[in-house]
Amino acid sequence: MKTLRVGLTVLAATVVALGFNTSAFAATEKSQTQSHSPVAKASSFQSETLKNLPNNVKEQVNLLQTKQEKGLITLKSDGRTYIILSLGTRPSSGYQFAVEYFTQWGSKVFLTTHETTPASGQMVSPMITNPISVISVDGEKDLDVYWLSAH
Repeated sequence: MKTLRVGLTVLAATVVALGFNTSAFAATEKSQTQSHSPVAKASSFQSETLKNLPNNVKEQVNLLQTKQEKGLITLKSDGRTYIILSLGTRPSSGYQFAVEYFTQWGSKVFLTTHETTPASGQMVSPMITNPISVISVDGEKDLDVYWLSAH
């Protein structure tokens, strides 16, 4: 599994280095473990909670939730660069996702996420949801972010 993840990262870097349009580039990988979070290992990146976000970042999160579509926004605020990811609509509660892998080459950032779906038989609310994840990095930087979705 580790070889596959490294291979995805190298492939993504190669695609960007060769100048291919990567706006729709997506790699698929099935995670066997859900307990690790490489974002936490990268000292300058952190997962964010909605209550701790600056107001202008909260406004962008609310905008993505209102649109209910998959999306990615980068925003600079209060000495940090925020990366907001939206999965798009899901048919019920119980869906969540997190950034599993983070790689940066200069101003290019590659993120891989993993979505967790409700367990079979789990009680869920029958309502449309739109899972959102926010991470941030120290400093206000111009970043090119490429989201490589894992399912």
